[in-house]
Amino acid sequence: MSRVVFLFFFIILLQNSFAQFDTNYVFMTRSKFVVYPLYELSYSKINYDYKTNSGITNVSYATRNYNSIGIGASFYRLGFSLSYQLPFSDIDSLENQSAFSFRGGYSYKRFYGDLRLRRYKGLEQKIIDVDGVESVKIRKDMLFSQIGVNIIYFTSSKYSFDANFKNYNQQIKSAFTFVASAGYNIYNLDGNITVPKSTMVLNSIITRVNQNSIRLLPGFAFSVVYKDFYMSIFGLFGVSFNKSRVEFNNTNSIYYNFTPDFEYIATIGYNSKDFFVSLNYSFENDYAKIKNLYVGTRNNTLSIKIGKKINSKYLGKLAKYL
Repeated sequence: MSRVVFLFFFIILLQNSFAQFDTNYVFMTRSKFVVYPLYELSYSKINYDYKTNSGITNVSYATRNYNSIGIGASFYRLGFSLSYQLPFSDIDSLENQSAFSFRGGYSYKRFYGDLRLRRYKGLEQKIIDVDGVESVKIRKDMLFSQIGVNIIYFTSSKYSFDANFKNYNQQIKSAFTFVASAGYNIYNLDGNITVPKSTMVLNSIITRVNQNSIRLLPGFAFSVVYKDFYMSIFGLFGVSFNKSRVEFNNTNSIYYNFTPDFEYIATIGYNSKDFFVSLNYSFENDYAKIKNLYVGTRNNTLSIKIGKKINSKYLGKLAKYL
């Protein structure tokens, strides 16, 4: 009987502790929803280093900057955004080529599920040979795409991903947490890639590269809060296990390897109970190796958001079901 009584009071104490935690570190806006306009800039770059008879030659394929404006809304753990592609480009020859970039997710307690979708038609090819001579060419026939799903776990409840990067809740005290992430990403690059005098295949033409990666990345996240101003950094560093399928002169070859992998997100802004403005930057660096050919994909995204939090007693009643 005494054990039952002890267990009962322990549960009550635990519940009160979590309630106290919500008050001390994160302000939970369960009765509000957020609307915000946003501006986003996103681009990716693919690098290939291959060894020729004369030395190392670097080839890179850069997407044009994808600029968009839009509007977003979120409530509790649900959110969406609609964006419109702006009609200008940093690479004039690719201005009318299609581009799409999306990153969003769903949070549940200490977990966060992350979805990444990218698709760019047309790339800028840059080759720097062993003598340092640079040549640039526009490749409208090439297509780059990515599909990625990642699950992130935060060891401490004091740090809120929603509050720091989605700006729905509010981080009201500085916090630190260790992070563990696991994910699966698919990259595709379609288009003829000439590799002359390579140690891999002489005078070969790569017609397609398909990369499947399983990623395991531990890391950390922290936020520094002063009144309603905050800065937060989220960083991961680990390893990716890659399966790369490459078409050489219409012949398929498959390569397996594991390589270092890392990414980070940084944000700075103002986040009160009723209003927020934030500047966010994210960077993903993924590498694979195909014999002597190193494949590196770097994705960069910059976004600016200004939002208003609006009370809704009806939405507040739905929070317990989400």
